Amino acid sequence: MINVNSVMSSLYTTISSNATLVNSNVTVCLNEVFNTDPNLTPWVGIYYNGSGIEPRRIGASNPWRASYDMRVYVQESSHESGEKANDLLDRLTFPVLAAVNSNKNLDNSVNIITDIAVDPFDRDIQDEIWMFTNEITINAEGDV
Repeated sequence: MINVNSVMSSLYTTISSNATLVNSNVTVCLNEVFNTDPNLTPWVGIYYNGSGIEPRRIGASNPWRASYDMRVYVQESSHESGEKANDLLDRLTFPVLAAVNSNKNLDNSVNIITDIAVDPFDRDIQDEIWMFTNEITINAEGDV
């Protein structure tokens, strides 16, 4: 049985308990409304994006495999410049990735994280405040 809540809770705990993020007063949210307020940055949002079940070869001890697709959005903002916002975003993205890398089986809720990708998601300026967001895609698989 796919247990999405267990996987997502483990991802949330892994990221939100990272010492660098805690000491930097980063807001980490699980399945909350996407942040659009630069005053709430630094901000990390964690979301479930889907899952699937695939058959494995016949005779395997566990004939089904579940895949999990998760998204983590990392946001920073700056009143100074886009360059400053980008630098802050890079500094925030690194500890998020380090946290995930430190717990590759998400407290045994999955067998392993199979891949991680980081892509620019949004680069916005409103009222002379640069607000930048990266999207981290995390894929994992586990037995059903």
